[in-house]
Order: sequence, then structure tokens, then C-alpha cells
Amino acid sequence: MKNGCLKNSESKVEAIIENGSRPSERCLETMLSIYKVLADKTRLKILFCLLDGAHAVSEMCAKTGLGQSLISHQLRVLRENGLVSTSRVKNKVIYSLADEHINELVSVALNHANEIEVNNEKTV
Repeated sequence: MKNGCLKNSESKVEAIIENGSRPSERCLETMLSIYKVLADKTRLKILFCLLDGAHAVSEMCAKTGLGQSLISHQLRVLRENGLVSTSRVKNKVIYSLADEHINELVSVALNHANEIEVNNEKTV
């Protein structure tokens, strides 16, 4: 473990159970911070927008229907927490998901939410 968090090679839940390791308190706090950032509908909309590739703020406004200042503010929060990264193309700042883990986090949450909704529809 590096800094109390599991390395990429140990990222599977099975590996945690098998070797009895647990994340450190520091790592748990980092995880909590990530989930707090994800617990915002506007930020989730932005992340979903970025799932299909990098975009400038103006493109995200068109795709999401959200205002430029709102998107810019939330992108700052996402960037400060390591969920999005930036690059420059001429005079535009282009935003993208920081890495594949963010794609996985959002995709897993979406799949689970869809599963819950399907189960709820069956019980109604």
C-alpha cells in the first residue's frame, strides 16, 4: 500500500479481502472527499458530459443546458479534487476526465442507479 491506499495492482475488492488489508484513515478521508464531490447533480451532469470526450465550457453549456458561470464554478471544484484535468487548444481551455478511474466511478454509479430503478419498477 502506498500512503495507506491500495495500489492499482491491488484495486480489486477480492484482493482486499484475500490479504486482509484495509485502507488507512487518510485514504478513507480521501475517498470521502471524492464521494462528497460526486454528490452534486450539476457536477454529475458535467462528468457525464465528459464521458464522451474532452470539451470546452461553451460545448458543455450547449450539451447540458447549464449556464457558463455554473459550469465554470463546478469545473473548478472538480479540478481541485482531481476529477477533471485541463489542456489548452489555442485560446480555449479544454476539460476532460482526469483518468479512467473517474469514468469507472461514474459508470458504476449509473449502472447501480439503473438497477435500483428497475427493481423499484418491479415492486410497484
